[in-house]
Amino acid sequence: MLRVHLLTFALVATTIVADYFLKLASERTPWLTSLPFVVGTVIYALSAIGWILAMREMSLATIAVVYSSLTMLMLAGLGVLVFRETLSARDGLGLLLAFGALVLMHKSH
Repeated sequence: MLRVHLLTFALVATTIVADYFLKLASERTPWLTSLPFVVGTVIYALSAIGWILAMREMSLATIAVVYSSLTMLMLAGLGVLVFRETLSARDGLGLLLAFGALVLMHKSH
């Protein structure tokens, strides 16, 4: 089980790093030919390996909820801490619900 959790965390972390570079690219003109866009795209492509490994260990329903929820929580943190974005009450409620989904899916194993 620890291996599955580490794999899922690595997959989410890889996505967060890719999203970081894509966010940097979004602030540039032209963004499509910027180095951050290329780096982010390559990292996303590499995350496909993690998806395949995760799919061997978990059902699609479980990995979808765990991956999506962890990604939302970590991206919100990245936005607030690195890009100085603000969260609304609605954002906070959505993140709380995402955390609740993680708890529910963990108990279903």
